Amino acid sequence: MSKIGSEGVHPFTLTTVFICGGLLIWAADFLLVYVIAAVACAKGFAMDTIAGMPFVAFVATIITIAAILATVILLHIAIRKLRAQTQEANRFIYTLTASIAGMATLAMFFNVLPAWLLATEC
Repeated sequence: MSKIGSEGVHPFTLTTVFICGGLLIWAADFLLVYVIAAVACAKGFAMDTIAGMPFVAFVATIITIAAILATVILLHIAIRKLRAQTQEANRFIYTLTASIAGMATLAMFFNVLPAWLLATEC
C-alpha cells in the first residue's frame, strides 16, 4: 500500500478545496464587505471617516487587498506546481485552480467598486 501523494494521488477533499480556493476566498471577501457595510449602516457609523476615506470604503479596501493577496499566493502556487507537472490529471488540477483564482481576483475588484464609487447612504 503506497502513501497518499507519493505517486501523484490527491486526496479528494484537499484537492477540491485547493481547486475552489479562489472562490472560497472571494466568497469570504464578498460576505465580509457587505456585512460590514450593513452593520455600519445599521449602527449609524457608515459616514465616519478613517484616513480621509468613508469607513465602509476603507474597511472594504483593506479586506479586499488581503483577499486579493491570498488569491495571488494561491495562483502563484498553482502556476509553480503546473510548470513542474508532467501528468495530465495534475496539470488539469493546477490549470483549473489557476483559472478559478484568476477569475476570483477579478471578481474581488468588482466587490469593492460600490464602496469606492458610491457614497454609502443607508
